[in-house]
Amino acid sequence: MPDGTDSNRRTIVVVKNTDEARLLAEVGSQLQADYRDHPTADVQATIDECVTHFDGVRIRDYVPLLVERRARSILGSPS
Repeated sequence: MPDGTDSNRRTIVVVKNTDEARLLAEVGSQLQADYRDHPTADVQATIDECVTHFDGVRIRDYVPLLVERRARSILGSPS
């Protein structure tokens, strides 16, 4: 690939990673709010575990949604 295309491609990846990080932060905030009866460290550890579970996924668009669903499944019903 020409250098310009490769450079543009890397920029797109950085933007997607930034969007994913922002969305994961929002998911984390929402889960912390919904599970305030759980220790904060436990909720964060669950989120971290779920993010790690999806580390090898090539298509990252749905990772925040999948992390949220998996974390809610692990944490159970909020009180």
